[in-house]
Amino acid sequence: MIFERIHPDDRERVAQEAEETVRNGTHAKAEHRIVLPDGEVRYILGLGTVKRDASGKAYEMFGTGQDITERKLAEHSLRRSQFYLSEGERLAHMGSWASSDLGIRWSDELDIYSSDEVYKIFGFDSTKGAPNLQQFFAAIHPQDRDRLPEAMKQLHEQHCGCDITSRIIRPDGEIRYVRCVGIPVVEDEVFRGYHGTTIDVTEHELLTLELRREQAYLAEAQRLAHAGSWASNLVTRQVFHSSEENNRLYGFDVSQYTNPFDLHYSTILAEDEPALRAKLENAIRAGEDFDLEYRIRRADGAIRFLRGIGHHNPGQDLGEYFGITIDITDRKLVEQEREPFRMLYSKTTHI
Repeated sequence: MIFERIHPDDRERVAQEAEETVRNGTHAKAEHRIVLPDGEVRYILGLGTVKRDASGKAYEMFGTGQDITERKLAEHSLRRSQFYLSEGERLAHMGSWASSDLGIRWSDELDIYSSDEVYKIFGFDSTKGAPNLQQFFAAIHPQDRDRLPEAMKQLHEQHCGCDITSRIIRPDGEIRYVRCVGIPVVEDEVFRGYHGTTIDVTEHELLTLELRREQAYLAEAQRLAHAGSWASNLVTRQVFHSSEENNRLYGFDVSQYTNPFDLHYSTILAEDEPALRAKLENAIRAGEDFDLEYRIRRADGAIRFLRGIGHHNPGQDLGEYFGITIDITDRKLVEQEREPFRMLYSKTTHI
């Protein structure tokens, strides 16, 4: 009757363990499930031994059974949580670490717990034991290693947080970018150590470097062409983007002002502003692109000729344009110099 209560999936194993206890004379210790009459499944820890007669023949087995259901369910829940955490760290390329020594004592052998993902990020072999602080330092790229001692000193002396991104060199020679974030742990106003995360940010850093490189190429191309880019809502007078070259064309450092639109617009010569405003209003009303030429006076008094080309995106708000500004001063000056000769040529052709 008792044996029938054992879960069908556990019966064969329990029977084998019981036979081994009788055969070898060892003490029995087994965990198994039972199914109660109402269908509920419980976990049991069975401890048993065998009584033998004078000839050594087993004639009785006795023992105890302890209900360990709550413990087993807690273990299952913990394993499930650990799996979800491990899988989340793997997908995010982020590991966790903790130390009750860091900031309290200083040694190359500081006790540092690291999750499996930290080992994977650094390329460490988890079967060789936990790496010490010196091993972590040795993995840092030589060009990034100099700033670590000061950061570690602050952690040790000030018990402050840290957020450091540096390159590491894995054992196979691969270079990765790693961001390490640490926060102090304080309990009952007593400093207890640090908890933190280690994140592989290689893809993000490489994309950032590529973006900076492309921005530098674009800025240099604009500088050589004397053409700047911009994006703005001409109705609300809000500027979304104004390249460095666009700002330079107007002769201003726009980062020092709160409204670069008004700053740019105020440089337009009074003689050109009414006609320019009318053309812009017509383009906005019609939702059309524009191509305008006008003059500005910079803060140093220099007058420059500019050409503004704006493209209206129908999918955006009313008055929202993006475009380019081109310095056409040299061309206009050449045209002015040639104008007397053009007029003279026109007159002579009619004689």
